[in-house]
Amino acid sequence: MLNYNAMVARLLMLTMFISLAGFGSSIKQDNIAILAPLDGEAVQGVVVIVGTTDIPGFQSADLSFSYQKQEGASWFPIAQSNKPVQNDVLAKWETNTIADGIYSIRLQVFVTGGEVRAIVVKNIRVRNYTPIETNTPAPTVKPTIDQRTLTAPVQVLITSTPESIWKPGNTPTNLPKNPLQINEPIIVSYLAVGAGAVISGLLLIGFLKSRRSRS
Repeated sequence: MLNYNAMVARLLMLTMFISLAGFGSSIKQDNIAILAPLDGEAVQGVVVIVGTTDIPGFQSADLSFSYQKQEGASWFPIAQSNKPVQNDVLAKWETNTIADGIYSIRLQVFVTGGEVRAIVVKNIRVRNYTPIETNTPAPTVKPTIDQRTLTAPVQVLITSTPESIWKPGNTPTNLPKNPLQINEPIIVSYLAVGAGAVISGLLLIGFLKSRRSRS
């Protein structure tokens, strides 16, 4: 029973060791990289390409570029090296000799046995003759004011309060007497004269009627 348990424990340990060893070697073998320039970066002039090619079985490495917008574009050499590097300069890329545009950079590492490891960085913006785009958001468009339609502001002058405006506490001004004012005695006399005239008229009419009837 003890020998069986010991054998199982040894098998488990051996399996874990093999797994860890294989895992570590796979990471090291795939450890090739282009650290600069980065995807989407804008470049000008002489571009220093930094990366890593130091992997087990290294034989040689080469860098090349292509115009990204063309389907099946050809790859043009930048540099070749027989010396592995770790986080160091891979090559210097002269971009003044090519047209501005969007390019890709490819790193290939040849290892023992004829195997090839490759990595590609895309969207490299070569901008030697055109403005470099920025990630700054576009400013908010503000409405344009036509200065010709603007008029001068109207100035309102506030003067002292006219005397004709009534204010609390002011004494009302008496109006002048009306020269055509009719008093009560005049009205009574006019009524008396009118009544007398009416009565005289009625008496005259009665007298004339009686006289006509007699004749």
